[in-house]
Amino acid sequence: MIRESPFLVSVSLKDTYDGSTSDSLGHYSFETTEKGSFLLEASCLGYGSYMVNLQIDNKDLSNNIVLKKLITDLEAVVISEGNF
Repeated sequence: MIRESPFLVSVSLKDTYDGSTSDSLGHYSFETTEKGSFLLEASCLGYGSYMVNLQIDNKDLSNNIVLKKLITDLEAVVISEGNF
């Protein structure tokens, strides 16, 4: 489950083709045939990325992800009349 539910969070096992995209409520799920230690990676435009080590075996895993919103300060823009 992803809090604040940013749309379209990409969640995947790093260096594999296994993953999913979150729904509008922040839920995600996927199946994998991989076994062993992997990094679970989550990312979304406007949010910081998230990574956690997982040990994958034959049981279901649950992982709550909280992404931090990125704050971007914009410089002031001055528009003035001029000759081109």
